[in-house]
Amino acid sequence: MAKFAYITLLLNTGYIPGALNLAHSLRKTGSTVPIVLLYSSKNISLELVNTLAGSGYFDQLIPIDAPSILESRDTYNLNVLLQRYELSETLTKINLWSLTEFDKLVYLDSDTLIIKPIDHLFDIECSESTIVASPDCGWPDLFNSGVFMLKPNDGIYKKLLETYETQSSFDGADQGLLNEFFNLQSEQNRTNWHRLPFVYNCTMNSNYEYLPAFLRFQNDIHVLHFIGTQKPWKSRGLCDSLGFLKANLYNGKSQNVYELWWSLFEEVSIGDLDHITILRKTGNLQPRPYSEKFISEHHHHDDDDGNHDNDNNTHYFESAAPAEPSSAPQKSAFREKFITAV
Repeated sequence: MAKFAYITLLLNTGYIPGALNLAHSLRKTGSTVPIVLLYSSKNISLELVNTLAGSGYFDQLIPIDAPSILESRDTYNLNVLLQRYELSETLTKINLWSLTEFDKLVYLDSDTLIIKPIDHLFDIECSESTIVASPDCGWPDLFNSGVFMLKPNDGIYKKLLETYETQSSFDGADQGLLNEFFNLQSEQNRTNWHRLPFVYNCTMNSNYEYLPAFLRFQNDIHVLHFIGTQKPWKSRGLCDSLGFLKANLYNGKSQNVYELWWSLFEEVSIGDLDHITILRKTGNLQPRPYSEKFISEHHHHDDDDGNHDNDNNTHYFESAAPAEPSSAPQKSAFREKFITAV
């Protein structure tokens, strides 16, 4: 029997909430395909590794460390052109092709969220030299490397390592190198990219959303991908931003994509650790905005019974980790009302 698995890569503690919510969202679709966590044993503490291993969200944890942690060799492209220095180790994805105990893997970045079943992706016929992926919204002649299917193969793994050691990645990260290998080196290579529809890797950010198409295809979206620096677990305040449209993407509720992410994450728990404690342990709590702190303190002061009923809400903003400001364009109240009603 063929051995399939979903797999995600965890390179630092800060992405743990994303990895957990990804696994939770997969299970919510009814999938029973194993979920594998490939993690950096250098950057993730043993305590957190043990917590993840006992969480029930992952069927297998695979540690990875030097020399298999692959750092960018094109720092100018990464830091100056792409301006995403935090992606310096994402070329570690190359190691996926070495996991030959699996027949097929569907790789998912830990900032993705599954909102419709995707197990049927494993039914796609492809060769070891093929990558199955959706086009990138920023340059559709390229694929986005946040969601893709592969067939692990030692020969391809060695060729990818050779490419990493001898050629540049035009963005300094994994997406540039994987596109060079599977898509751009020659016309023949372009047949090695099997295109998936965009709805299998719907990349959302605050700079560009094609509103008419998003609303037209909202019932077809399978995977949301929170690209860029504004990750949901670091940007709780974006749930209330008028800069993000609302749509009926999940369970018939009209939500923006950040509200949707949080509605699922609030269901995540590991033993006695609720989602708030998980945020705290991974350094992802944000300071409360001044206005909210003022309202909260006055509410507590006026609470005659002395019980702080809203404590759970204020814990979202407890630590010193700065909340990232929203750069989303502001939509009018009329437009927000229209979008909500669609």
